[in-house]
Amino acid sequence: MRKLRLGIIGTGIAARELHLPALRVLADRFEIVQVASRTPANARRFARMVGGVPWTDDYRELLRNPAVEAVDIVAPISLNLPATRDALAAGKHVFVEKPLAGNLPDARRMCALARTARTVCYLAENYRHHPVYLRVRDLLRAGAIGRPYAWDWHAWYHMRNNDKYAKTQWRRHNQHIGGLVTDAGVHYIAALRMWFGELEPTTTWARSINPGIGDTDTFSMTARASHDVHGTFSIFFTARGCSDNTLTVFGTKGTLSVVWNRLTIYIPGKQPHTTTVPDDGGFRGEFAEFHRAVTTGGKFINTFAEGYRDLETMLTALALAGKTNRTQSRT
Repeated sequence: MRKLRLGIIGTGIAARELHLPALRVLADRFEIVQVASRTPANARRFARMVGGVPWTDDYRELLRNPAVEAVDIVAPISLNLPATRDALAAGKHVFVEKPLAGNLPDARRMCALARTARTVCYLAENYRHHPVYLRVRDLLRAGAIGRPYAWDWHAWYHMRNNDKYAKTQWRRHNQHIGGLVTDAGVHYIAALRMWFGELEPTTTWARSINPGIGDTDTFSMTARASHDVHGTFSIFFTARGCSDNTLTVFGTKGTLSVVWNRLTIYIPGKQPHTTTVPDDGGFRGEFAEFHRAVTTGGKFINTFAEGYRDLETMLTALALAGKTNRTQSRT
């Protein structure tokens, strides 16, 4: 299997704790050859972590390196567009963290870049490769609970001001619409769209309960999907003293429940069947798909166009809630 020579742009939490473990598991497919961070100390530290590779504080220098075939862009959302544009101009394959952009005009520009690119443009949406959510997809397609007619999904967290993610300045002082709610919410939208098709938000609300972690930390919506499926989704980052991630899908023959990575099927007259699905977050799956797309060609699921629809759905819901920009008064 051919190794893909990878440059990493951005050395923050996601690069260190989410991407790097997956890349180490896939060491037969990827070789990290250079890293870049705007902060030299961070670049130097990360370069040591990955084996002493060259580092730079200017990602454009990395893009000029002929040894770099592809880049993993793990930077603040506002940098996705310029870094992707520069990488494609340099002839590199692109793997870029979600959300696609901080607003829809920039997201449309990202899609335009992908349409004309001669290299692979891949959005890192790990929920489309998350093992438990793939199991949900397969069970629903197999009719395990009959025809789905409704869902409820709530993700509740207590993110304190000293949380490692909340302390990240670009999240705390977000330039992208919706702050933490958008940054994380597109994950859930991606999964819901994978199961039920396109979503139309009908009723939404959003608030800032703790302004110390960004301008929007609490969000809820009801939506309808194709085939007369309706549901609710909420994501709270200031659920004080509470942590829960529970999905329930109601079908004509039974009910499916996922609590974190524990999946249970309830069918009347039968004992509930529970499976704990090994959880790698989906990061290995997305990197493996990116490698296949680059080395063998063919279609892949995490296109920029899919990422655009995830973001468009999220921002449509936030606009319906009145959260159209970061300067709006907090409630």
